[in-house]
Amino acid sequence: MKTTLPALLALNLLAGACERASEEPAATTNNVQTASSPSDGNAAAASIMRPEVTEEVTPPPPPPPPEPLRAVIAFGESGVRLDKAAQAAIDALIADPRFAEGGRITLSGHSESSGSDADNLAVSRRRAEAVRDYLMSRGVPAERMIVIALGERRPLEPNANPDGSDFPDGRQRNRRVEILVAPSSPATPDEPAPRKSSEQADTKERLL
Repeated sequence: MKTTLPALLALNLLAGACERASEEPAATTNNVQTASSPSDGNAAAASIMRPEVTEEVTPPPPPPPPEPLRAVIAFGESGVRLDKAAQAAIDALIADPRFAEGGRITLSGHSESSGSDADNLAVSRRRAEAVRDYLMSRGVPAERMIVIALGERRPLEPNANPDGSDFPDGRQRNRRVEILVAPSSPATPDEPAPRKSSEQADTKERLL
């Protein structure tokens, strides 16, 4: 049987259509599997797009500044001399580690109000100087200390009772020297000296 050219073409077209029809279900199945089960690469891409949740960390508050070291040295009725109890109180202050680590020492002298203003001011200064001299005898540098005379201006207790009678206990507490040792300041590193530029060096050489 002789086959014509048109018939051959029709057979080829029919065979191609059958092949495409047989391949379409497999492609559809593959597409469905791809949509329902993403590959590892797609999962990694999705995780990169997910925003990360970070917890804000609040820094701890700075430590409070150190408190100054304080002491009150009492004076008896004798006036300006340190007795054994006053010397022991100063020795206890010197033994405190904060004393050696501290800065400037302020010695504030006080008096009660039995004398004139000028006399009370002079007595308060002599009391502060007596404490200063004792500290110097114990090895404390004089340049570290400052003496302030306040007289009767800052009493701890009233010098008289409300009815005007004398209050000896109050006067006794007012005869004193207050010691304040400032906390040490943090050490700062030495700043390097500024370097001179080559232009400044050349200018200096020309001037010489």
